[in-house]
Amino acid sequence: MTTKFSQFFVWAILCLGLAVVNVACSDSKDDDPNSGQTDEFKVNITLPAIVEIEDGADCILPLTAGHGILGTDVIQVVAEGLIYDCNINSIDDSGLSFTFPAKLGDGKYVLKLKRGTRKKDLGNMTVKRIAKKVPLDPSTTVYGFVTCDDQPMADVLVSDGVDFAKTNAEGVYQLASKKENGYVFVVLPSGYEAAEANGVVPKHFVQLVGDEATPESASFKLKKANQDNHRILFLGDIHLANRNGDISQFTEFAKDLNAYYDEHSTVKTYIMTLGDMSWDIYWKDYTLDNYIEKVNGLFAGKQFFHTIGNHDNDYATTTNRLAKAPFRKIVGPNYYSVNIGQVHYIFLDDIDCSTYDGTTSRTYKERLFDYQLSWLQKDLSFVDKSTPVMVMMHAPVYRPSGSAAFKESLDGSTSELLAALTGYTVHFVTGHTHKNYNVTPDHGKPVYEHNVGAVCSDWWWSGKLSGILLSTDGTPSGFCISTVNGKNIAWDYKTAGKDFSHQFRSYDLNNVKFESMSNLSGTAAKDWDKYVAAYPGTQNNEVLINVWNFNPKWKVEAALEDGTKLSCRSETNYDPLHILAMSKKRFEGASSSTPNFITQNQPHFFRVKGIPDATSTVVITVTDNNGNTFTERMERPKAFDVATYK
Repeated sequence: MTTKFSQFFVWAILCLGLAVVNVACSDSKDDDPNSGQTDEFKVNITLPAIVEIEDGADCILPLTAGHGILGTDVIQVVAEGLIYDCNINSIDDSGLSFTFPAKLGDGKYVLKLKRGTRKKDLGNMTVKRIAKKVPLDPSTTVYGFVTCDDQPMADVLVSDGVDFAKTNAEGVYQLASKKENGYVFVVLPSGYEAAEANGVVPKHFVQLVGDEATPESASFKLKKANQDNHRILFLGDIHLANRNGDISQFTEFAKDLNAYYDEHSTVKTYIMTLGDMSWDIYWKDYTLDNYIEKVNGLFAGKQFFHTIGNHDNDYATTTNRLAKAPFRKIVGPNYYSVNIGQVHYIFLDDIDCSTYDGTTSRTYKERLFDYQLSWLQKDLSFVDKSTPVMVMMHAPVYRPSGSAAFKESLDGSTSELLAALTGYTVHFVTGHTHKNYNVTPDHGKPVYEHNVGAVCSDWWWSGKLSGILLSTDGTPSGFCISTVNGKNIAWDYKTAGKDFSHQFRSYDLNNVKFESMSNLSGTAAKDWDKYVAAYPGTQNNEVLINVWNFNPKWKVEAALEDGTKLSCRSETNYDPLHILAMSKKRFEGASSSTPNFITQNQPHFFRVKGIPDATSTVVITVTDNNGNTFTERMERPKAFDVATYK
C-alpha cells in the first residue's frame, strides 16, 4: 500500500465512514489448505503488506481496474489449518470489503479467492487490528494510541530507537520512522506498567512488519501500578544451553528467587537480566525460544526486562544488525528505556558485532555505536537531572585493575557515554565478567557500577563437578537486589539457597594447600602453579575472607574471642573454594592447555594476621553500607573441603 493511498484511505474512513455488513465467516478444517483446483481463473490483485482493520469495520483490499474479481467470489483466510470463508460485502474498481474473522487477531495470514470449486492463491498479508483510524501527517510511518483503562494518555513518549514522539490529548503519537530497528517501544511513564504480557515479557514494545514507506499502527495499553517503593532483582549471565546440568541447576535457582520474590510481595518487584541468557554456539540444541519458554514456566506472573549479551547475538551472520535479529524477534528491543517509580531505567547494547564473519570466531567489540549514544542523549533530554538513572548493559564500564583501582573497559566509547550522563546520579548494572564487584565515587569515578556475579557462575561447571555453584572469583550463584524508596537506592546480594546473612566466606589458611601436578606442562602448568604459589599451606595462622559484594563503605573486622583486634587488610587473591571445587578438577584432566572458566583473582579479599596459634577462635564482623552486620565465630582449625562450605 503506498503512502499516498494509505493517507487517502485514513481520511476516507474518518470523513465518510464505512457501511459495515455483518456477514459471518464460516470456518472449516482442511488438512491441505492448498487443496482444490487453482489458477483456473484470472484475477489481478496485489495484497498490501499490511492491512489495518478498525474495530467494527470491514477489511478493505485495494483493487485496480480490470481486477476480474466478482461480487459472488469468496475470500478465504487460512490460519493454522483452518480455512475461513468470507463473503465479499462490497466491491468496485478501487477496492473490496469483507468481514475479517472476529476470532483471528493480529498476525500474518494466507488469503485465497474461491469461485465455485476453484481457488486462486492471493498471497500473504499481515493484519493489525486498531481502535480507530487517525489522520496522518505526510511523513508518518508509525503511529498509534497509548491508553490506560481505554482512556487516552497524553504526553507519553514512544520511540523507535532513533527518535521520540509524544502522545497528544487523544493519546495518539506519530513517528516519521525508517523502521531501522524493526520495533517501537513506549517509555513506560512512572506509575504505569504494560497492561499485557507475553509470558514474563511485558508488552511495552511492538515489532514492526511493514516496509519503510508503509504507515502502520503500534498501540500500547497501560495499567496503573504503585511503584514509588519498588525492588529490582538483577540476574547476571544465565547461559542456558542444555549442557552441564544447567536446566536442573537453573530450576533450583528459580526456587530460591521465587521464594524471595514471594516473601517480599508487598513491594512491587521486577526482574532484570543482564545479558547472556543463552549461549550462541549451542543454539542448535537450546535457543532463545527455549530460554523464553523456560522462564515463562518457572516465573509465571512476574515481569522480566531483558538486556542483550554477546552470547545472545547470532554469530552465523556478517552484520551487526543481523546478529541482533533473533533477540529482537524472540525477546524484544536490544536497547530501550522505562520509568519505574522515581527512577529512569535505560537498557543499552554495548556488544558491537559488526566484524562478525559468519563463523564461531565471534570477534566483537565492547562498545556503543554513535547512533545509540545519540538516542541516549535524546532519551535523557526528557529526564530531569534530579531523577536517579540506572543503566543496564552486558559488558561493564570498568574492570578491576590492581588491588583498589578500576580501569575503563569499553572500547573507545566510555567518555562519550559518561558525557551523556553528566549531571545525573548514575548506577550502571552490568554482567559479562562472571565476577562480582562494585565501583563507587570513592574509587574516583563519577558513577556507580554494580557488576553482578553470574547466575550460572562458571558456566555451571562447579555445580556439575562439586555441587556448589561459584563464579570465577568465588562469588556464589545468586542475584543482586536494588531496593528503591523514592529516590533512595540500597544494594544487596542474595546467595541462592542460602540465608541473606551469607555475605562472606572464611578460610583457615593453615589448611589451604595446592600442589603442582605432574600431568601438566606449558601454559597449563604455569597457570596452575599460580594457585600453588598463592596457597602453599604455610600461612602463619592467617585467615582469608572473601567479601564478594564489598564496596569502600563496608567494614571488615576480625578479633579474638577476648576482643583483641586483629589486623585485617584488603588484597587481591584467588578464591580457594573455587580452585578446589572447579579448577583443580579441570586441571587434573588437562595437559598443556589451560582449561576454560578457571579461578581468577579479584580485589574483594581480606587477610587476617596476628592470630597467635592454630586453634584460636576468630570473630569476623562484616558491616555493609546499609548498616547490616554479619558475623561468623570461626572455630579453628577449620576444615578445607567442599562439604564444609555447602
